[in-house]
Amino acid sequence: VLSTPTLLLPFLLLLARVYSTYGDDDDDLLTFKLSNGIHIPLVGMGVGNLQHELIPHVVSANLMPSQDIRLIDTAHNSHNEQILGQAVASFVAASRAQTRGGGGSSDKPPPLHVVTKVWYTHLGYERTKISVRESLDQLASKNTRQVYVHMLLHWPRCNDE
Repeated sequence: VLSTPTLLLPFLLLLARVYSTYGDDDDDLLTFKLSNGIHIPLVGMGVGNLQHELIPHVVSANLMPSQDIRLIDTAHNSHNEQILGQAVASFVAASRAQTRGGGGSSDKPPPLHVVTKVWYTHLGYERTKISVRESLDQLASKNTRQVYVHMLLHWPRCNDE
């Protein structure tokens, strides 16, 4: 018996291919162009349920250029945003050091996308603002063009009482 998500997967992959674009000419990573012009990868890795002590190693191993992983998914309720933020910051610093003079390419590394989610107990206008700020603080997101943080709401129907 096939579930609805299983039946929809081939259609969604076809739709993604039709409506997606590729990055630079030398980059065959499948992405989707957001309304703000940013290209977000369609495939990534999730660290939401990963043991916290494994996150730094898994992030550094999977963000290697040969792996073509540029999207990491987590959630506020996974309580690992700070650990993920530190792992991403370490990777970004190492990437910058390598491109500056450590034998790497002179091109800047491609952007990394981090997706996190507002937990349902934090919905409502004021609570959502607090949750977003907490997530950004935990992820140590700086105003950089190298790391984009995307926030998702899982339960869009909520009363702010």
